[in-house]
Amino acid sequence: MPIMLLHEPLLVKPALVQALSAGHIAGAALDVFADEPRVPEALLGLDNVVLTPNIASATHDTREAMAQLVLDNLSDFFATGRARTPV
Repeated sequence: MPIMLLHEPLLVKPALVQALSAGHIAGAALDVFADEPRVPEALLGLDNVVLTPNIASATHDTREAMAQLVLDNLSDFFATGRARTPV
């Protein structure tokens, strides 16, 4: 069973919907959408599609590391005038 992982904006949605509808692709699980929180209407009616919110970072360890990075950035900024991970 081939599996392809990529971010939704890279998908050609009409082609994906057509392939899913025709059975060329058995199913798809999608969690990132170009226009979140709006999900493409054509995907909502397909029984072979699972749609979820983007939960990849929703673990205790990851959220703890994210919070620590915020604190580290604030500490660095107030000490040096530069954030550790500037955006």
